[in-house]
Amino acid sequence: MQSFKGKLVMEAGSVILKTEKGKFYPVPYPIQTAISIYGMKRDAVGAYKDYIGHGVTISGDPSDDLIFSARIVRTYEQRGQDDGYGEEYWNNRIPKADILFKARKLPGYSSRFSVDVRQMITVNDSVIHNDLSAHSLLVSDSSGDCNDDIYRIYRHSRVKEINPYHYEYDDNAFGCEFFMYPYELRQLQKGDCDDWGIELASYLISAGIPEWRVRCVAGSTYSGVGHLTVYVLADDLATWYHLNSTTPWWIVEKEKYLKLADFPKAGDSDDKIGIEDVWFSFNNKYAWHTFETHASEEKFQKIPWTKNFKIIPVLE
Repeated sequence: MQSFKGKLVMEAGSVILKTEKGKFYPVPYPIQTAISIYGMKRDAVGAYKDYIGHGVTISGDPSDDLIFSARIVRTYEQRGQDDGYGEEYWNNRIPKADILFKARKLPGYSSRFSVDVRQMITVNDSVIHNDLSAHSLLVSDSSGDCNDDIYRIYRHSRVKEINPYHYEYDDNAFGCEFFMYPYELRQLQKGDCDDWGIELASYLISAGIPEWRVRCVAGSTYSGVGHLTVYVLADDLATWYHLNSTTPWWIVEKEKYLKLADFPKAGDSDDKIGIEDVWFSFNNKYAWHTFETHASEEKFQKIPWTKNFKIIPVLE
């Protein structure tokens, strides 16, 4: 079988299969589960990969009419709730799951117990609320435009006095992979990607950004390492932007990210710390899981600390 080498272009609403005779045929677009545009492209191509390089009959054409390329033609640009891209769509687009992380233990005990990742995002933390209020970062109208609010809250999360950003590997701090609650991170004053990502999500949602527009996303990056970071949905309700959990503010300024739209979008392969293969994502209300590809599942299973996760599909 030939491998797919065609250029993928996002334009309209179906998959286009181009045959050896130069004819084009639209075919149904497969159900998507990926959070990123890049993942969606691969899903669609994967759904039809068995046809590429093989004789098939399409709409009555001869079976020797070979399909030799396929491209995606779909876009989410400039869509809003009126187009169906609102809370219900984004909450249900990816299969939900209960995701438990077995990485905590009580003082004096050696055995660890599991915690649902959703409740690690603390939205009733008075310290966070008061910190946001003191810096005029509470969102007065969450139904309106939030892009500027998101940008200001992200900046504050990097430079705040009560817990400014400082990175530390879990192995150095605890000797193992460990997810901290925001109040624990405040006490330790240093943490890794998951700790700062969970705190950032807590700040955004506590400020009044709708939780369905905020996600902690765990997966393999474009540079090939495991990472947990934050993606936020812009006011167009179609575009997810990457607010990296481990980027200090001086780098944001160096990159000249002056507004939310300047940050990398989901699926941007130039964003080397962005998530390429999503393992799971969550906010304080829901968690979602599906492996975009078999390779994604293999990468997940090869990382030692992921064995502490238990993922249970939610049947609705």
